Amino acid sequence: MCRVLFAYSLSFALSAACVLALWVDRAVAQQSADTVPLPPVTVEATQPKKAKKAAAKKPAPKAAAQQSPTPQAPTTPPASSYQAATGAVKGLVAKQSATGTKTGTPLIETPQSISVVTKEQIERQGATTVSEALRYTPGVTVDLRPSNRYDIVPVRGFGPSTGGALQSFVGYQDGLRLQRGVGMAAPTIDPFTLERIEVLRGPASVLYGQSTPGGFVNLISKKPLDAPHGEIEVSTSNYARKEVGVDIGSPIDAEGKLAYRFVGLIRDGDTQVDNVEEQRLVLAPSLTFRPDANTTLTVLGYYQNDPKSLYSVYLPAQGTLLANPNGQIPRDFNVGDPSYDEYKREVTAIGYQFEHRLNDVFTVRQNLRYMYIDMTLQGVQPNAFAADQKTITRAYSNLDETADTLAVDNQAEAKFATGGLRHTFLAGLDYQLVNADRLTAPTVTATIDYTNPIYSIPAGAPAPFNATAQVQYDQLGIYAQDQIKLGNWVAVVGGRYDSTSYSFDQHAIGGTATTYVAGEDDAYTWRAGLVYLFDNGLAPYASYSTSFEPVTGQNAGGVLDHDRNPFKPTTGEQYEIGVKYEPIGWNSVFTVAAFDLTKQDVLTLDPDPLHTDCPGSGNPSNRCNVQAGEVEARGIELEARGSLNRNIDFIAAYTYQDTEITKSNGTDLGKRPIQLPEHTASGWLNYTFREGGFAGLGLGFGVRYFGSTFGDAVNNYRVPSVTLYDAGLQYDLSYLGRDFRGYSFNVNASNLFDKTYVASCGAGLAPVACYWGTERTVEATLRYRW
Repeated sequence: MCRVLFAYSLSFALSAACVLALWVDRAVAQQSADTVPLPPVTVEATQPKKAKKAAAKKPAPKAAAQQSPTPQAPTTPPASSYQAATGAVKGLVAKQSATGTKTGTPLIETPQSISVVTKEQIERQGATTVSEALRYTPGVTVDLRPSNRYDIVPVRGFGPSTGGALQSFVGYQDGLRLQRGVGMAAPTIDPFTLERIEVLRGPASVLYGQSTPGGFVNLISKKPLDAPHGEIEVSTSNYARKEVGVDIGSPIDAEGKLAYRFVGLIRDGDTQVDNVEEQRLVLAPSLTFRPDANTTLTVLGYYQNDPKSLYSVYLPAQGTLLANPNGQIPRDFNVGDPSYDEYKREVTAIGYQFEHRLNDVFTVRQNLRYMYIDMTLQGVQPNAFAADQKTITRAYSNLDETADTLAVDNQAEAKFATGGLRHTFLAGLDYQLVNADRLTAPTVTATIDYTNPIYSIPAGAPAPFNATAQVQYDQLGIYAQDQIKLGNWVAVVGGRYDSTSYSFDQHAIGGTATTYVAGEDDAYTWRAGLVYLFDNGLAPYASYSTSFEPVTGQNAGGVLDHDRNPFKPTTGEQYEIGVKYEPIGWNSVFTVAAFDLTKQDVLTLDPDPLHTDCPGSGNPSNRCNVQAGEVEARGIELEARGSLNRNIDFIAAYTYQDTEITKSNGTDLGKRPIQLPEHTASGWLNYTFREGGFAGLGLGFGVRYFGSTFGDAVNNYRVPSVTLYDAGLQYDLSYLGRDFRGYSFNVNASNLFDKTYVASCGAGLAPVACYWGTERTVEATLRYRW
């Protein structure tokens, strides 16, 4: 409690300091570099102004550009380089990002591998989930199981199958961690509300604290723009999906100091599993206040209600991956129970992004978000497969979860020079807090024959809640980073200290506590990188970085050893070299990265076979765990995106990833972790007719290759590789005449030829359990922009 109060007090003190900065004497903000109290420092007064000039020319949405200029031309102060790096991108190529450095930095100057999926790419490819939007991105593993409930995206091989994390949910939005509850209470952000999606590959604990060593996905929200704009889209699909989306905004006053934006979406439809529907309502209002050229405050609200969604349940390998004498299990077979299954999730969030430039040297920022998640689940999943290979025993479960989460990041940035060295120095303090509760009930079992399914709720289901669990987690971190330029050289160095605490309390309702776990840890992480910028746009780089990740779980058996001692955080380290290339005169980016990544202190079996009946495991025969495991991932990633000319746009990605369990006390030593392919590749080509009878028509075609994976720890069950094809058609209806100005039409098809394939296999049923891949999906969208 003391550390929570301390963290709150410190965060509020910093908040007050940021607000106080607004009232600093203007004479201080306008003083020259000679009066800044840094005697040996030379202020770079021109560089921020150049960035502002470029940001001020950033275009409004496409449809607005087709119309005559609005009479009410806003005089809004130009965005800072940081705001430009988190703002809208025209086309498929982003040149700046704040994810890798927390400052507005060109991607070519960042010595780490980063990919940016823009809003235009999301629209062209018809992505309705974050996972779908990342299908053409290297270093990530998507579509492990069909789902619109969660986005599960392991990065560089580290996710649900490599220890430490229960699920590799998408972890960040606007640079702040998207926290989760005890188990399944995790948010999913709809891509319609996003300006872009960024993937940072490799350890990132120096700036963000706890994280998997492979990297993470950062979602960038849509924010108010400097010009009036509007968009309405109506969509449908072959699963009878009906969707309406609205995105409108405008400056409110004549000077453009106050601007709003409202993004809303409503969706309803079926899915590829019988009697499973999806429904979603999203409301995302935002408001930006810029009283002067040095101050920006953006308030972001978010509400999402998912009354129904798809999260496919695993099926027996016999009938999916393996042959079955009773025939293949249909892809649309519902192994659950339509009369019982229920999933409801409400996510409510409010936060802000504040930035104030004190003078030509110092800038302060504070980003904050509070989020509340309320989730209820009645679910059915298999737990046994009979010898007749058609009867499945299922478990009916019942649980309820809530989670209160808070994330705040305070930053102070200084731009100055010492001799010939130009610095962008960043210091920060961030804090994360999770308070989560879960109610659970005993499971009720029943069977079903997949060849003749009869659905009926068994007696006693849903069972009443009989146990409750509370989790509290908090993290307080202090970090510093310096970006140093000398001629064509750019160096980035940084370090961080984190203090974390974790408690898990579970007990029977009306009874005394049966399990209580509490522990505190601290961690030091650091990184260093170097880039050389050739004048022709070539930029080779090298970097080293480290990470840490606390070991948490849904029960004590996952966080305690045989002697009831909490496990320490797992650690990671990475060596990376690469080349980034931005050809002069081309709107294109090419990157190559090679990495050697190691995760240490991974859980593995206790070598003492007598160490069973582990704390909280609930099974006296279970062997305990120790932290003696290690996983290595080595690989190469290639990415290319851009435009060959006015007609042709392209995206290409390739990943080679050799992942191996290098230390273990189990039979998985030397094996590849489950669900992780060695090779993945993808390519997308889009041709747009600019002249002639087909002017305004765009045609896109994509191919995705997903290499073979293993479904068990000892690599006996191999899931075959698969190649899938996608296609898209876009047409700008304004070419038909003035009456159609602002209208456009899109048709997208994923898995164009309706390939039947197994997406992945893993634990759940003997010998393994598997998920059918996503079927062909065709959707059409009519969009109007003004």
